[in-house]
Amino acid sequence: MKQYASPMPTQTDVKLKFKPLSKKVVSAALQFSLSCIFLREGKATDEDMQSLASLMSMKQADIGNLDDFEEDNEDDDENRVNQEEKAAKITEIVN
Repeated sequence: MKQYASPMPTQTDVKLKFKPLSKKVVSAALQFSLSCIFLREGKATDEDMQSLASLMSMKQADIGNLDDFEEDNEDDDENRVNQEEKAAKITEIVN
């Protein structure tokens, strides 16, 4: 691996030829692209050492306030109770 490592980020195409072990196989090869990037050492606060989750937590969240949803649920509950009361009164009047 040391022949593909370098201090600068690089990408190298590698082709490995294999020796066929069967008479049915004429040739075998594996071709791939190998990338090399050295990470520098440093504190966990360094930019390259931070995880994606850490970076996302530093951004201002665009998530709505959950209290707004709770108020909507309370309004729905009040409306349901009012409708049940009205239905009960109508039933009393009809009977």
